[in-house]
Amino acid sequence: MTVELSPYVAPNAIAFMLAHLTPLGPGGPNRVDGDPLPYRSVNRIDGADDLTLFCDNAVLSVHTFAATQEDAEHEGEITHRRILLLKHELFDVPLHGGGVANAAGLIVHQKPRLSDYRADGVFRMKAVYELDLDFT
Repeated sequence: MTVELSPYVAPNAIAFMLAHLTPLGPGGPNRVDGDPLPYRSVNRIDGADDLTLFCDNAVLSVHTFAATQEDAEHEGEITHRRILLLKHELFDVPLHGGGVANAAGLIVHQKPRLSDYRADGVFRMKAVYELDLDFT
């Protein structure tokens, strides 16, 4: 059976952000004990399709993990500065599996700040961003 679907879809926001952060080192949607540090993870916490602008308006939490508080603060700042590049709409992000995408908009809701993390010897910086990804 063939079902008609909309031909318009935005890139997966988590995959987009992780691809953008890949040059900084290892990362994924969830950190597991034993993953190398520093490590970056991305989770979608809110957002919806904006059908007037034809984009996915994704609210993402970005977590930077490190072995010391000083390293976490340093790596969190590096992560933040890398994400700020997305404010420039012409900044292409190579996607894993092929293709490129770019953000149509970026809002910083929370700069990186130290956040509780339930693991001995690991510190986490958490930031929150709103990212617009155009439908293709």
